[in-house]
Amino acid sequence: DLAKNMLKDFKKKLDTEELQSLRTSGLSIVSSYNNIITWRHKFAHEGNLPTTVTYLEAIASYNSGKEVLRCLYETMRY
Repeated sequence: DLAKNMLKDFKKKLDTEELQSLRTSGLSIVSSYNNIITWRHKFAHEGNLPTTVTYLEAIASYNSGKEVLRCLYETMRY
């Protein structure tokens, strides 16, 4: 089944990139992506800015979290 194969490929790519990012920068790309989504949701739907994160941390999470989308893109471009 194509969907199952793509999901398997995505998870493999994501796991590989997650481990590499943790080793090289100490940042989790999965946590970074989740943080960006959570912060965006709170801002868009509640009008609240995150108060526990600095601007530089938000930028680092944004740049790191983009790797999740890159993994998805690479998986879907068969």
